[in-house]
Amino acid sequence: MVTPDDFKRLKKRVDITGSTVTMGIPLGDYDPARGADMVVHAVDILGESLVGVAIGSEPNGYTIEGVPNGAVRDSDWTKAKYVSQLEAYTKRIHSKRPGVPIIGPDVYDAAWMEAFADSSVRHKAAISQHWYQLYECDSDKVPGRGPEAQNLVSPAAQNDAKKILGIGKGKADAANLPLWLEETGPTSCPGTNDTSLTNASVLWAADYTLHAATIGVERLAMHSMLGACTGGAPMSLVCDPADHGTKSNTFQGRPHLAAMRLLVPSTGGTFTNTSVKGGGNMSAYTVTKDGGNTLVTTIINANDAAESGGNPVTLDLPDGFTVDGASQVYGPSNEAKNATSVIPFNPLPDKIRYSSPSKSGNATPSASSNPDNSELKIDIAASSVTVFIMRNN
Repeated sequence: MVTPDDFKRLKKRVDITGSTVTMGIPLGDYDPARGADMVVHAVDILGESLVGVAIGSEPNGYTIEGVPNGAVRDSDWTKAKYVSQLEAYTKRIHSKRPGVPIIGPDVYDAAWMEAFADSSVRHKAAISQHWYQLYECDSDKVPGRGPEAQNLVSPAAQNDAKKILGIGKGKADAANLPLWLEETGPTSCPGTNDTSLTNASVLWAADYTLHAATIGVERLAMHSMLGACTGGAPMSLVCDPADHGTKSNTFQGRPHLAAMRLLVPSTGGTFTNTSVKGGGNMSAYTVTKDGGNTLVTTIINANDAAESGGNPVTLDLPDGFTVDGASQVYGPSNEAKNATSVIPFNPLPDKIRYSSPSKSGNATPSASSNPDNSELKIDIAASSVTVFIMRNN
């Protein structure tokens, strides 16, 4: 149960970190008065840091009996009934606190996004989407959609993400609203599985997050909790090292948190065209910052370190730019668990290892098409994410 004291504790954290908050209120039982009361307390305590309120979570699944306690509505539950109740809730909320920003519908289903967008709800702030990369929980097929580490880094996974997120972005654009990924993660399957704590989850998180940003997703929330590291949600970015059922005053990051932290230098940048030629399962993203005087290039090498030591890469630098330094997360293989290592940001050494390209091809992430660019030739470890920061001298 959430109480005003919980909001007060959250407010302290928000003030320290400069964060913003979105929240959902229950729709499993129809009770607009109670929902509005919760929002009133949230608004009064959190103030302007509260940037969005969702009415219900995944209402398109309210009749699914296969999910434990999932069938919270009768079989006659429809998009029309959802919209009717959504409008009743928001009308009650706005009568108490005018102007509260509303987001929705917190689903992956495009038809429900349209239903939310076409509703008479006032002060819509965003189309909110939920989606998980792997969801066929009983499948061990590779390639496929089951919770197998290889499926997180397969080209098919990238294509699926592009398709589904593209649908959400299209619906958001049509409604003239931003797209927020309010709940996402590597897999929706409960409990520990073959993707949990793997280095593949690191590679996936970096590539997925950057791709979402390139298409214009403005907010992205990896589904997480503050539960125990052992016995808690295995897909959470962070966990409490205390024994299950107890708690401590510290938290530790899971492997894919390292990937998210590695992407911080790219925040606030503008994406520019970046291409990868050859090199197998690799991708790259570049952003410009500081009025074009800083470039940040992220290279995801999802080739498996269990089978490949790495790939020779040529990074083309625009005229006048030099590499200020690099950071990296890597693992001994894609499937290795709890074995991800971090190399913090450092200047590059004077001597850089570079192998001659083999017949398999030289991967060439290019931040510029200028034929006069200088080049950085370097071997990029397989099963790694590497960030280079370049500055105009």
